[in-house]
Amino acid sequence: MTFIHAVRTRFHRIVHEVAPHGALRVALLLALALVVSCDTGLGSTTDSSPYITQVFDYKYGVGQHASLVGPDGMAHAQRFVGTDSRFVYLGGWGGYIVAGFDHDVPNLSGKKDFAVYTQPGVGDEPGVVFVMADVNGNGLPDDIWYELSGSETGKCYNTTDCYIRDYQVTYFRPTESDDNIIWEDNQDPQGYGELVPGFGDSSASWWWEGRGNVDKVTFSGVKLPNSKHQVGSDWNDFVDRHTWGYAENYSGTDLRTLPFGTTTRTANVFDIGNAVDGDGNPVSLPSIRFIKIQTGVFQIAGWLNEVSTEVSGAVSLHHPDIAAKIDWQ
Repeated sequence: MTFIHAVRTRFHRIVHEVAPHGALRVALLLALALVVSCDTGLGSTTDSSPYITQVFDYKYGVGQHASLVGPDGMAHAQRFVGTDSRFVYLGGWGGYIVAGFDHDVPNLSGKKDFAVYTQPGVGDEPGVVFVMADVNGNGLPDDIWYELSGSETGKCYNTTDCYIRDYQVTYFRPTESDDNIIWEDNQDPQGYGELVPGFGDSSASWWWEGRGNVDKVTFSGVKLPNSKHQVGSDWNDFVDRHTWGYAENYSGTDLRTLPFGTTTRTANVFDIGNAVDGDGNPVSLPSIRFIKIQTGVFQIAGWLNEVSTEVSGAVSLHHPDIAAKIDWQ
């Protein structure tokens, strides 16, 4: 056990005795997060890793790459750890991955704090990013998730193309191999939709067997406005949407080329200062330990099929091994 970890453990015991519940407890725990993030001035030590060290949860959405993920989703999700040259498929809207660093990533004023590596590819498939501090100090992502707001937060382009917080979709397992997947959401309880592929005979193969013997699956999260529009036979990215604040967003103003092990890879960079709570109110987080990335666009883009986020890891930008190699902060 490191000295800092020992201090954290003892502090948590004291907090539990002095303030087991309520606002005082939260304030004391956030104070601890701030103190720990100041360790070495960067929230990391020389023996910590700048990259993701653990995946805690993974659920593939519904999409054309279900067979490539395979039945063992957590095995596939290990590609997100370290600097694996491969990438993780999240599938269509709702699919997600939850992962963590081995140190607290501090929220430094005026700076980008961490980055999420792209597939890499060329077409935007925006993913919403959530962050969590290890408030209770147990090393698990079981505290409160906060969304990082982006360029599309609160925007609505028409009645069916809006940003929606607290969105929920239930997908129903197809009964036949030539059936399409049926879905319903929490916006129109009386209606339903059908995932009709623009390429392929049906969307039945989009159902991920890693879910086991279940008839339906429900995802909850943030729905972003559509990211693509049709121009003739092509599907192009909107040039004036998703301009910053999302994963796998190649046209974003926040795209950078960053160290990736012994090579480099493009990544979208994020500011913890953009965190908001479930009502959209700004939240001040001294540091974070965990991130969640979730496919944010619910759209079938013609022959491209579903818009589905793919990512290949994340990195702390304040870690000394990385901070020394970037000159744009």
